[in-house]
Amino acid sequence: MKPNILRTYLLAIALIWLPLAQSAQTTESDWRALNAEAESLYEAKKYKLALPIAQAALVAAEKANGQESLDTAMCLATLADIYYSQEKYTKAEPLYLRSLAIQEKSQANSNPGLADILDNLGEIFLAKGRYAKALDYLQRALSIREKTLPPDDPIIAESLHTMALTYSAMGDYAQKRERYAEAESLFLRALAIREKTTDPGNWELANTLSQFAYHYYKQGKYAEAVPLFQRTLDILNQTMSANSASVMWVKRMLADSYNSGQYKGALLPIQVGNERFTTPIISREIPY
Repeated sequence: MKPNILRTYLLAIALIWLPLAQSAQTTESDWRALNAEAESLYEAKKYKLALPIAQAALVAAEKANGQESLDTAMCLATLADIYYSQEKYTKAEPLYLRSLAIQEKSQANSNPGLADILDNLGEIFLAKGRYAKALDYLQRALSIREKTLPPDDPIIAESLHTMALTYSAMGDYAQKRERYAEAESLFLRALAIREKTTDPGNWELANTLSQFAYHYYKQGKYAEAVPLFQRTLDILNQTMSANSASVMWVKRMLADSYNSGQYKGALLPIQVGNERFTTPIISREIPY
């Protein structure tokens, strides 16, 4: 089926199902079919197509089972995931919070899906700069995952990575410098899992390396930052063009690290275009 025909077909399904979901005859199979379809489209990154179907699934679940049912919580999470993946955090947050409240009330406190909700809420509050709130959610997500997954599972590495970013951000404030040490410990744990479970050219490994390097860089610990930036660059050079935003950023950070601290005055064997970076070029934006 051609893409434009498929798009029309799926939208038609949503339009047909929505009135059905609102009718008194809504059944359990209705919302389950809709939610499954929305999840399938979500996994395929077809967010615009998934959205109306997920909305219809939520209406159907509320009609069939009530606004406080675990089925409704599931549909709320699906809809929130779609908004979250489009970076529409103001729409995702209240849906996640509703789903979380229902699951907590039902004492469904240790399932992997709940950990995903907690982790996403943590990342939303991290983006808002509300670090204490972010850590609360992230720590709860990590606790569930450590109880339900192997200790070297990549998902645990992701939790550790995000918590490390949060502590590192908190450490930027003079009164919370001790948070840098906590961030370093978490970065080391995340990196150890990444190195054990991913290929040498893996993007997640490069991401953790670059964030860990930047954590050292902003503290002026250039000797520690340089080898991590170099490893990041080695990975990115295998999969990205020399002029990509990520490669350019890492080169700039590496150049500035070489020209700062104990590396000051050293020649840097890296060029970007025709320019050799001999002055500090600092950016807080990590283009991943």
